Amino acid sequence: QGMNFLARVSVTPNLFAVGEVGYEKYDYTSVNYNYNSKGMGLKLGIDYDVFNPAEKGNNDNIFFGARYGFSWQDHGSSGYTVVNGYWDDTTGSVDNYFFNTHYGEILFGLRTEVFKHLFMGVTMRGKAIFYNSNSKTLEPSSIPGYGTPTPFNFGFSYTLEYQIPYFWK
Repeated sequence: QGMNFLARVSVTPNLFAVGEVGYEKYDYTSVNYNYNSKGMGLKLGIDYDVFNPAEKGNNDNIFFGARYGFSWQDHGSSGYTVVNGYWDDTTGSVDNYFFNTHYGEILFGLRTEVFKHLFMGVTMRGKAIFYNSNSKTLEPSSIPGYGTPTPFNFGFSYTLEYQIPYFWK
């Protein structure tokens, strides 16, 4: 479970500076394994809108963008059991510990105005990890803002955005 907030500021008529911040909490329990993780992610980047901003009444966007992402999280396992059919089973736990991840994203998105100042959008994202400080004691199940911790990852997001009328052009 998690949530993400986005802010977009016009730099030029077609170029936008974008910031995103989010929180994620993940718990998993099975017969032989308990895992918990919680953390935050921050993304900074740009979006380029391919539509002509001078077209009157057109507040829709088709955009390409790039993001630098940073996440930090705390995770651990309160208990696990390794079942052995011959010797005794092995049980243990991994205390929660902190680590961070740096990654980049390239994205493509669509955004449309559904009511005055209210927008809906969808974004496809290609992601790559640059650095992960995890000691590999316990592999994370998910990285906040990134997802499954593979070197390359693809995903999508959908947004519901409100544009503050003060900044309306």
